[in-house]
Amino acid sequence: MDLELVLQSSISQEKEENNVLKNGATYTRRWPASPLRNNSIFHIRKLTTLFFGYVTSIIIEPHHVLWRENMTNMEIQLVKAELCQRVIDAVRPFEGESRKEIQDFYRISTTWSSNAIEGNTLTMGETKVLLEDGITIGGKPLKDTLEACGHAEAYDYMFSLMRNAQVALDDILELHRLFYHKISEKDAGIYRNTQVRITGSETILPTPKEIPSRMKQLELWMRENEKTLKPLVYAAELYRRFVEIHPFKDGNGRTARLLMNTALIQNGYLPCVISPAIRLDYLQSLEASHDTPARGGDPDRFIAFVAEAETETEKDFIRSMHLEMPDFKHELENMER
Repeated sequence: MDLELVLQSSISQEKEENNVLKNGATYTRRWPASPLRNNSIFHIRKLTTLFFGYVTSIIIEPHHVLWRENMTNMEIQLVKAELCQRVIDAVRPFEGESRKEIQDFYRISTTWSSNAIEGNTLTMGETKVLLEDGITIGGKPLKDTLEACGHAEAYDYMFSLMRNAQVALDDILELHRLFYHKISEKDAGIYRNTQVRITGSETILPTPKEIPSRMKQLELWMRENEKTLKPLVYAAELYRRFVEIHPFKDGNGRTARLLMNTALIQNGYLPCVISPAIRLDYLQSLEASHDTPARGGDPDRFIAFVAEAETETEKDFIRSMHLEMPDFKHELENMER
């Protein structure tokens, strides 16, 4: 596999295929009948998945269709991610050295990207040298090194949850503890005891006294929705709802991305790599999804962003495996008005 080469490139952006996907646009078109695109297509929900392995149990839900009229941008992005997922599923399972190489690759890329979004100055190459060879980078802030090492530990724990059917509150606390304990042991895995706010956001965060009950509500929401929502929708909504609580003093964004990726790998998806190159889009879509005193939230916008980011992650993986890329433009052009 050419995953080593992918480490040297950012997430690709294919403007040509996105020209037809304007924000807020909908399609009033009908897909021609085919084994892939018709109203009899079932949504397949994975219940038990071996990572990079075979689906061992599925439920067929005929009330979910893959394509339909008046598709929103969010729905189109979800479909594109599903098309890529099918290409990857076709060559599973990945075992032995292949599986280790894939897991190690995303350990570096998610650590670098998630930290870089928050201002960490380590490059991907420097992150790779630090995590694989244990060589610290001269001239870099100590905190940047500690964040990278802590995130890698939390990533390893994330993969230990891969075969679990769900995520518990204790798992969320442990993800944060492992990420943050090298920076501040007393705050690692502990709910904040001070009021905080998100810089540049109008979102009003709960008080410290409200956090335990809000997290319990989040856990209840997870139990009610983890088996009913599509995996990407569930992962994005889990991310958004967690960030709206902001339970920790620091490190909430990185914990949220670890939590989102835990949900994704438990459902057979690749970890989602959000490139720092699209940081502004990420922040804008996340902010637009929150309820504020001035406006109601638009969760669909953030779901569309996550689905598109996952699609780009999948496309990079497909290229590295020399697999045939889904022809999104062809699929769109073959819609019938």
